[in-house]
Formats: sequence, C-alpha cells, structure tokens
Amino acid sequence: MLQAPIVVVQHHWADQPRGPHDAAMREIFLSDAGHSLGRYWRECTFGMIDPQTGGQIFPITPLGLTHDTFFDKHGDLQSHRTRDEVVATAIAQAPGLVAGYHPKIVFMFDNPSPAGATDHVLGAFAVLDFGGSHTFMAHEIGHTLGFDHSFGGEVEYGDPYCIMSARTFGNTSPTHARPRPAGSAVPETVFPQDMRFWDEFGPMPAAATLFHTLPEFAASSMVIRVGLEQPIVLDALSEATPGQPVIAVCEVDGIVWTAELRVATNWDAGLDRPGGPGSGVVLHGILPTPRPGQPKLPSYQGRIPLYSPKGIIDVQPGYTQPSGVAANVRLVIEDYQLTTHTAKIRFTRRQPRAVRLQLDHQTPGRVVTATGRASFPVLPCGSRELDYQRVEQNELVVATAYLSGGYIDPDFTWRINDVMVQPSGQPTVITASTVIEDTPQPAPPADRQVTVVTVQEGEGRRLRISNTPGDGTYEIRIEVSCSEPSSAGVTTAHADATDRFTGVHLDVPGLAQAIADCRKRLRARSLIDDSANLRATDVRAAVQAGTDGVRLYMELAGISDFTALATLSPNEDWPALGGGLYMLAYAQWDATDRADAVTSMRHRVSLYERLANTDPSAYRPSLAQALVDECSFRRIEDIPAPQRAGERAVTILQELAGITDYDDLDDLTPNPHWNSLAGALYMLAYAQWDATDRADAVTSMRHRVSLYERLANTDPSAYRPSLAQALVDECSFRRIEDIPAPQQAGERAVTILQELAGITDYDNLDDLTPNPHWDSLAGALYMLAYAHSDAASHAAAGLAMHQRVKIYERRTELDPGTYAPLLTAAQADEKAFSA
Repeated sequence: MLQAPIVVVQHHWADQPRGPHDAAMREIFLSDAGHSLGRYWRECTFGMIDPQTGGQIFPITPLGLTHDTFFDKHGDLQSHRTRDEVVATAIAQAPGLVAGYHPKIVFMFDNPSPAGATDHVLGAFAVLDFGGSHTFMAHEIGHTLGFDHSFGGEVEYGDPYCIMSARTFGNTSPTHARPRPAGSAVPETVFPQDMRFWDEFGPMPAAATLFHTLPEFAASSMVIRVGLEQPIVLDALSEATPGQPVIAVCEVDGIVWTAELRVATNWDAGLDRPGGPGSGVVLHGILPTPRPGQPKLPSYQGRIPLYSPKGIIDVQPGYTQPSGVAANVRLVIEDYQLTTHTAKIRFTRRQPRAVRLQLDHQTPGRVVTATGRASFPVLPCGSRELDYQRVEQNELVVATAYLSGGYIDPDFTWRINDVMVQPSGQPTVITASTVIEDTPQPAPPADRQVTVVTVQEGEGRRLRISNTPGDGTYEIRIEVSCSEPSSAGVTTAHADATDRFTGVHLDVPGLAQAIADCRKRLRARSLIDDSANLRATDVRAAVQAGTDGVRLYMELAGISDFTALATLSPNEDWPALGGGLYMLAYAQWDATDRADAVTSMRHRVSLYERLANTDPSAYRPSLAQALVDECSFRRIEDIPAPQRAGERAVTILQELAGITDYDDLDDLTPNPHWNSLAGALYMLAYAQWDATDRADAVTSMRHRVSLYERLANTDPSAYRPSLAQALVDECSFRRIEDIPAPQQAGERAVTILQELAGITDYDNLDDLTPNPHWDSLAGALYMLAYAHSDAASHAAAGLAMHQRVKIYERRTELDPGTYAPLLTAAQADEKAFSA
C-alpha cells in the first residue's frame, strides 16, 4: 500500500480575508463521507493508495497575494495570478510543505484561483477552490499521486472512461451530480454561484491507467494476462472488490492491449446518463502519444456497448502503426451477465474484410427567402449577434462505399432510414424527423414522410440521393451491406452513417469568421498559459510562446501600434491582451531581456489608459495595477520612469481608497483598494530608493505602515501579519538621519511576530511547535539587528542575531533538510555581530 496522506493548506487572498473552513476541508479530503476525495482515491485504487491516514488540514492564513481579478470575455470573474505564483508564495510562507511524497493542496478562498496541479508526479502541488467540481478535484489530486493524463487516440483528455481525462472526456459526459448531504460542513456557497463541488462526480480512473501507473496493481490478481483466443471473465470495475479480476492484458505484435468492463454504478454512475459514453467493454492500448520523446500512455481505442441494437460484438483499435499498418487485434465480447456485472471477452485477430462509408454533399441550386439578425452559438466561445439569410436549396448526398480485405465482386444492398432503396431513379418514401428552419430557433422535430430520389453508380458502389427543398431539413441514416461468396460461405460486411438533408437552412456569413476568431482566441490563451508554465524550465520557449500569444491577441484586438490607441475602440480582447503582455513581460525579464520586458509593461499601461478613458469605474483599478507592475520592473537606466509610474499608481489608488491624509485614517472605512495601495507604496518606495530619493522612500514605507495599522485595527487576524511585515520593510529602509525610527519599527514588528509565533522565551523553544510566523520573525530579527547596529546599540544587535539563531536551531531539529543551511548562515551572522 502506498501511504500518500493529503496535506491541505488553506489560504485566503490578502485583500479578501475569510474565516476557517477546517471541518469542510477535512470532510472533503480526509473523511470517509461518500463524497470524500480521499475515499474516492482509496476505493478507486482498491486500497492500494491511502491518501487519508496521516492527512493534515492547516488553518487558514492570508497568502500574501491580492486576488487581482478581472472579468473575461464570457463575463466570468478570473484572476491574473498564476498557479506557480500561488504555490511559490504558499511554500515561502511554509517552506516545510516542499518535503514529502504526498499530495499537497493549496486551497484558496475565494475563487477564481489558478486551479490545477503543478506536475503529474507523486508529491506535486495542486491549487484548488470551490469553483471546482468533485471530478475536477479528483483529477488534479490524481496528478499529485503520480497519474498522467489519459488519451483517446492521439487526443489528450480523450478517454471517456478515465478521471485523468477530466473534464472533456473525449467530448462525452461520464459524470453524475450528487446532492449536498444534510449536516455537511461544506459551505453551500462562498459567494453567489461559485459552489460547483456537487455538480460532477466520477468516473473512476480507467483500469488501464491503474495498470500503467501503479506497480502494485499491475502485479496483483486483479490483472489477468492472456493470449489471443483465450477467453476470460471480468468483473465490472465499479463493482469489484480487491483481488477480483477487472482487466485483461494481451500483448500482440509488441503492443500491450487491455480490456475492462465498465457499468453505470457507484463512482461510474454517470456512464449511462445523457451525453455519457455508455456502459461497455472498453479497449485501451499502451501507445505512443503526440508528446515527442515521451513514454507511452494508456489510450482509449473504443468500446463494445453492452446493449447494441445493431448486434455489435467486437471493437478494433483505430491505432495505426508507424509502418502504416493497422494494429492486428480485435476485442470480442462473448457473454454479459447483467445480474453479476461480469463479461466474458477474448482477444483475437483483426477482421480481414470491411466496408467504410463516406458521405459528400453538393448543392445544385439555392434561393434566399428571408433575412434577419439573431444570436448564434460560437462554441466554445459563447454566442454572437450575426446577420443571417434563410435559404431554400436542393441538396445532393453522394454515399460511397470503400472496401478492404480482398473483395472481388461483392453485391451491394442500400437502405435509407430502414427502407430498402428503390431501383435507380425511382422515388423512395421514408419516415424522418423534419425541422423547417424558418427562424433562428428551429421548430420542434416532427415525424413525417418525405421523398428522396436515388441513383446507383459503379455497380452499386456509389449512391446519389437528392431531396425536395419543401420537405425542410431532416436526418437520414444510410446503410450499406456488401456480400460475397467465399470458401467459408457468404461473407458480409456492413456500414452505416447518419447525415442531414438541409432543404431549408440559415446562411450566416459572419459565423465562419466568428469561429476563426474563437479558435484564435483559444490558441492565444493556450500560448500565454504555456509562457507562464515554461518560465521555470525553458525561459526562451516561454518568451516565444508569450510573444506569439500577444501577437494573436493584438490581431483580435485590432492593435498594431500602442502609441495610436486613442483612435481605436476597445473590444472584448483588450483585457486579455493586457494579461498576455503581463505574462510576456515576466518571461522577458527572466530571460534578461529587460528592456523588452519594460516595453511590454508600458504597452500594458497604454492599453489600460485607453480602457480607463472609456470606462473609468471598471478600468482605473487595472490601470493603477499596471502602473505598479511597471514600477516593479526597475532598471537603473530607466530612472526616474519607475518612480513616476509608481507615483501615478499611488495617486489613482489614493483616490479610489478615499485617502488624503495618512495621519487621519481612523475615521475612514477601508475598502478593497487599501490593499492595492499598500502594494503600490511598497513598489514606489523601492523605485524612490533606487533614484536616491531616500527620504521619500521612507515616507512611502511609513504610509504603508499607517494603512496596515488601520486595517489591523479593523481585522487583526487578517492584517497583523501584514502590519508586522510592513514594519520590517520600514526598518530595512535605514538612514542615519532617521535613527532611532528604524529601530522602533523593527522592535514593533518583532513584538507582533513574537505574539503570532507564540514565543516568549528564546531559551525555551523545545516544547513549541513552529508555525509560519517563525520564519517571518527570523527575518524581522535580522533587520532589527542591523538597525540596532546602525544606532550603535551593539549589544541589542547581537541579542537579536542570537535570538534568530535560536529560532533556526529549533527549526533544524524538526526539518534539518530545509533549515540546516539557514542555521549555519544565522550562526555566521551572529559571529560577525559579536566580533
């Protein structure tokens, strides 16, 4: 059994304080409740992974980052924060989280957060929030347990039967909803319409995924290795208990194939729901993926439905080998027992003869009968108001049968909607569900008789079918059978396809461009995400991805010159372009392309200046944040530009915060802009210090302290840590002429952090359990020691350094791997101060 206890660290954004949710976290992740994620993974691995025993829930603390939200093109609230940024900040506040091969969850209040896992290795981090369903959370925890994505063919997330393909599942919906149990500690909502935990549950990880990922499972009696033509009885995955056979493994021509039985029960309850893939015997192969140079992974290759009206009893993989030859294997179901949920299956060779049906459309004539404007779906990007024309047209469907497997002179039989086709050129009357699309919203389908005319060509290999426009739009099912005598008797192959005759339809000229823009928008978003994710591993690739993403967003936004934005009207893609420039700037900075990074930040400022002119109430906060970000990208050669950007940001945020006098904040009620203003003052102080405006820099830091003093009076638990850090930062901005003010700030910070850390006696720390404030206190003592030294209080400076050593001594006892180097450095600092 793999012991992998889930550890959950709760955080709220610095500008959105929230109360504790310890009971809800324990219920969701570690309990034995029917909706527990720990129970899900224990049950789905048949007890081979235990994520519950030894799991921990840490109390909620502020993350140290503001939420930095925006509304995307769908009107949904999003955050500019990146997953790596959130995880790195959580680690910085609790460095001990890095240790251990177990799932590490950073649970954020409020959503949206940059939810998802950082990697698919055991011990990875995942960022989650209540905007994620049970299915989504189970998928991300799977990554932290070492599970990679699953595939369907060459499509990532393409397996309808595996949690590691959430949430697209190969364009199916195998999940099911569950009601919130009475008495549950999980909140009904955090803020309106954000609770999606109960919306989706399941499915299980595919048995093929368990076989490929978990060595203990692969070596267990639940895996049966078989050869060709060797029947085996399998239990349904969702009904099995440990030890029962749930997967058959067969190696054919060097390729590993697997079969498993999936039925709509327990965690798989959603399989037979509308949109679900359906119960069946499922075929996977351990196959190469489109990822260059990466290991093989399980790939869904099809299923045999348990209830097939066409008598389907086999499935053949769609995989084609590098040689161009189809894999020579076929999975056959011989028997299925509904009462016991068992299936008898076997692997055999591919069928030698087959027929494939291809349908092609032609439109000989059309006439426009009406025009209008309406809303049309542009999936997956919502809908658009577009002009349309109502068109009546003649249509011709050409159905061609392509044969393989050595046919010589087969006979063809054609049927349309189960009606035998009349002789060539004769009308065939069929029953179809018709829709007369005379408005943007089609009328409900109605069964009626319609007439088609068919012409057979190529000795029956091809069928031409024409319609009557007045019959409207309707679906037809075309079936072809080809038969031929052989030494084994008559061999027959069958193929069918469903198509649509569009006698009346809406022609929407702008729809193609809207869809193209949608795809470009998705590609741009993907490139910007790649830029953020690649910064830690391949910074040049991150810059290239960010550059390409920004280029696409500029095309969508209609921008070619950031100095000429006043003449342009902003559209929905401008805010996304602002986000892309932000990510690109950070990648350029990491790549030491500092001048380009500053240019990207300035372009972002220009963008939000134009947006703020158009809609001040919506975009002035974003403009202020863009100026703060420009201010943070400081280069000596740019002085005084960073300082000016910071001053502009502070001016805007002071207006939004309603602050005119930092000495008179007691009568003011803080709003969300106070946190942003504190961040702007922090960045401005550094820019002023770089520009040798040291007195102004100290003033900015003191204003920041005043803000946090007022915020801490309003909400001590949320803001006392921030006040302490602001005092430490003021202490670090030391000028001889300010003595003893830096000392006083440092002493105040140490006093606050000692209370938060629970420390009263540095010589008696053995019985105390460190919390995240211990590291902050160590930093405060370090800065205080230097302030004491500047003020010639050498004994006090030495004492502060000694107390810092005591903290790291206790830390090293509990976590030597993390803290031993820090203790060595602290001892060296103490020695230097005693010399």
